[in-house]
Amino acid sequence: MIPFLSGYGNSAETITLIDHWLFQVILNGFYSVDSFFLLSGFLVSYVIFKMFAKSNEDKVQFPWLSFYIHRYIRLTPVYMIVLGFYTTLMAYLGSGPLWNLKDDPKCIANWWWNALYINNFQSAADQCMGWAWYLANDMQFYVISPLFLITLWWVPKIGFSLLAFAFIANFSSIFALTYVYNLIPGFGNIAEQVQNLTVFLDRWTNKFNKVYVRPYTRIGPYLVGIALAYIIIKRKEKNSLKLSLVS
Repeated sequence: MIPFLSGYGNSAETITLIDHWLFQVILNGFYSVDSFFLLSGFLVSYVIFKMFAKSNEDKVQFPWLSFYIHRYIRLTPVYMIVLGFYTTLMAYLGSGPLWNLKDDPKCIANWWWNALYINNFQSAADQCMGWAWYLANDMQFYVISPLFLITLWWVPKIGFSLLAFAFIANFSSIFALTYVYNLIPGFGNIAEQVQNLTVFLDRWTNKFNKVYVRPYTRIGPYLVGIALAYIIIKRKEKNSLKLSLVS
């Protein structure tokens, strides 16, 4: 038997199980969304870097208009259809003591925050479809990505300097907000936290509002994706050059 699972049959020892370090991967699994930010940053950057690499011009014109309009049109219509369905029809598809939460009046008043992809700047109590904070962050990262893409490709020193500055700002903002507002770093030390559940839940809500959904605290993995795409494209170029010289 696995040692940290030995107490699972005793409900009194459940907290001990939850606090075991091996269980933290599951308990703090909500951070796994960072992998999607990394993939998003990588894919966007790889496509643009590939376009730059194939161009015969010294300074290829960046497709500003299509870059932004295509993204907005590709995401927003379906997004708004889902939001409208959630706001109007979802309440009629089930029943129960909590089902009326599906009929969310916040969506009627605040849907335009979602349409503009700025809903992650609302508090959790005001957000329509609270899980849509991810789309807002992803769109905001996309909007500023050309700042890194263009400088990385044409002036790598400036590009990497900007990446380094953004990383430092990202880490510093997380540290500062956590310290100033006494936020919880994650779901560790549950045995201690549940002694005062109200305080714990308040601290978690503050963490969600001030750190978890904010772009300046979540952009780190997206920046890693950008840097990774640049490195892979450049390595492919070097390998192609070596092959052409050999042939």
